[in-house]
Amino acid sequence: MITTVCAPLASDAYAASQRGQLDVGAVVGDIGDLVKRGNILAQSSRSSYDQVVELMNLAKRPRRRAAFALKIVDDLDATAVDEGHPNRQ
Repeated sequence: MITTVCAPLASDAYAASQRGQLDVGAVVGDIGDLVKRGNILAQSSRSSYDQVVELMNLAKRPRRRAAFALKIVDDLDATAVDEGHPNRQ
C-alpha cells in the first residue's frame, strides 16, 4: 500500500506544491498585498513595532518563492548555453 498508493500520492502532492510556488502571478499578488499593508502601516500613527515585525515575517515567503523561481530560470539559461542555444529564452 505504501509503494502503490501513498508514495505516488505524496509525489503528486509535492509536484503540485512546487508548481504552485512557481506561479509568478501569485508571487506578484502577494508582493502587491505586502506593499499595500506596508503603506498603510507607514501612514498610520498607531502602527506598532509588532505589526512591522509581522509584515517583515510575512515578506519572507514571497521572497523565498521569487528567489527559487529565479534560480530555476538561471538553471534553464545555463542549460540552454551548455546545449549551444545561448539565445533561447
